[in-house]
Amino acid sequence: MLEALWLLYAYLEAPTIITIGRTPFIPTYSLVALVVAIVAFADGAVGVWGASFAYTAGALLSGAVLLITAFTVLIASGNAYPSVVSDDAMIGVAFALVALLVNVEAVRSRSGMSEQANPMNLPVFG
Repeated sequence: MLEALWLLYAYLEAPTIITIGRTPFIPTYSLVALVVAIVAFADGAVGVWGASFAYTAGALLSGAVLLITAFTVLIASGNAYPSVVSDDAMIGVAFALVALLVNVEAVRSRSGMSEQANPMNLPVFG
């Protein structure tokens, strides 16, 4: 959910960064990024309640955010964009990478062990 909030922040910050005279394509500031951020935020809200499909969807959406922000870093590092563009994108890459790892671990742990096989479910002798 944090990567979605950061992507929304970066998208809303775009008018203050990009000059009005030129219209470069920066993926973090595109409409696709806004849609992915809104869907990722909604998925994160659903995942808070423990819906198992939300972790898989979250991993896919985090991968999409990672691609969007990494592509922005690639574009911004090669051109004369303000440094804040690449800074926003690098922070977005960090958030997306952490979110991707957390979602992948949640998917893996959710399907890895049944409740009966859980080691915390030991018999109590008394």
